[in-house]
Amino acid sequence: MEEAYLNWPKLIDEALADWGSVGVRGEFDNIVISGMGGSGIIGDVVKLLALGRLSTPVEVVKSHVIPSYVSEETLFIGVSYSGNTHETITATLRALEKGARVAVVTSGGVLGRVAAEKGLPLFKTPSGLLPRVSFPHMLTGVLSILDSSGLSIAGRSEVEHARAGLESDKPGIAGEASEIASFAYSGDLLVVATHSPLEALAVRAKSEFNENSKIIVKVDVAPEWMHNDIVGYERPLFTSYRVIAFYDPDDKVGRRLVEFMVEEYKGHGRPVRSIPLKGVNLVGKVLYAALLFGLASVKLAGLRGVDPSATVSIGRYKKFASGVFEYRV
Repeated sequence: MEEAYLNWPKLIDEALADWGSVGVRGEFDNIVISGMGGSGIIGDVVKLLALGRLSTPVEVVKSHVIPSYVSEETLFIGVSYSGNTHETITATLRALEKGARVAVVTSGGVLGRVAAEKGLPLFKTPSGLLPRVSFPHMLTGVLSILDSSGLSIAGRSEVEHARAGLESDKPGIAGEASEIASFAYSGDLLVVATHSPLEALAVRAKSEFNENSKIIVKVDVAPEWMHNDIVGYERPLFTSYRVIAFYDPDDKVGRRLVEFMVEEYKGHGRPVRSIPLKGVNLVGKVLYAALLFGLASVKLAGLRGVDPSATVSIGRYKKFASGVFEYRV
């Protein structure tokens, strides 16, 4: 599975080959991106990248429920690697009912069939991967759709530069991932800490450790952390935890906030590993963080003797969900 993560530059190349091939014409009042799990994080990352770059609001839907304001002026992007995610299918169909202009990113499944039958713009992802491993291809696909629709958040050149940086950083990322796995390999609760607006990357890291390593992870995000969570560390019932704290070195305020967090954790006697994100641009930093924690979670799975690809409990939920969500296509 490590090889699948290390293959990310090639996945980005494959997506770049289709850059500009899928777009939606028109003017839009808002953008809504729907997805769950490894596909759903794409919307969170796009919202992060859009901050300060795009005046059109971006909303992320991780549910079968869509915002009431979805209308003909909405660009709705349904993202489901398998194409069979019940919540995303339901949300996409509801968006179509409300007249939204819809594009789809998927490898096939029901959502792919909906796109074909209704003539929806489709950015197709390669099959045979785990959703979380296909992250860079799906992200590039959504960025391409937005760029082709006149709502550019990151252009092709920025993605190309980020891809080149990721390729050159791979050996260092692999080495650091091994160190993180060793650091996390304990009976302690793992806390992932960062600063706003990098919440999406912390959630991505948490999800990777959840799925690949089979461990529970807590996420702390400054400055909100300083207004509530921080007090919980004063007299906790559970005191065995360790922290991975990461920050954008180019964000002076964010870096100082994380430095304060680190001192608080250490003041409680807990081990902390601090990580400055690398990357030639913001897209590069996103890819760096996602690859670093993805590899670390797989390496931790190896240390624990668990199969990183297995998600038995998710399978139980999907079987249950098939009797809960009702949609007609």
